[in-house]
Amino acid sequence: MLLGGCVGDDEAGEPRASPSPAISATPAPSPSATPMEPGDQPDGGEGETDAIATVPLGVGCDTLVSAQALYDFNPSVGTDPAFDPASATLAPIALDMRGTACGFLNQTSGERISVAAARVETGSVAALAAQVAARGGALGDGRAFRTGGSTSTLEVLVGEIWIVVEGPAIFGAEDLAPLADAARAGAGG
Repeated sequence: MLLGGCVGDDEAGEPRASPSPAISATPAPSPSATPMEPGDQPDGGEGETDAIATVPLGVGCDTLVSAQALYDFNPSVGTDPAFDPASATLAPIALDMRGTACGFLNQTSGERISVAAARVETGSVAALAAQVAARGGALGDGRAFRTGGSTSTLEVLVGEIWIVVEGPAIFGAEDLAPLADAARAGAGG
């Protein structure tokens, strides 16, 4: 099976510090989501953002979301060969964190979904959890869900693994959960 629509760092390497992302509490698809430099002020200008130490995820899209998991989600959904991580809000940040970003396309409806994952060092989990919480939509159990503009976003933080599923606003948290769960298993979380 040829898998297009996957971007990521499949090479293992030494952990590195990655800048913390600055994203508004109501995400909208934007290629301009940029990481903050340590010491920059978040949106409100109050307090510093801690650097997040990352570890290469080392997982490709075919492992992150298996063909079976994708079929179980929806038999009409396959990889998106035209996937551009910049078209998603949080996928570019996962890539900056040496993670993986995958694009999927519903062949029937044309809806696009992205699934991204990254791994952080244990000492950075609290800082990442604070960033997820600051974006809003806490569901508990390390999950947050938001709908803003035309996009629904489900974030899952399990141990050192951060997973983001972004899709059209028609999706609810329960709709995107199977992809997040598949990515959690695929990423080793």
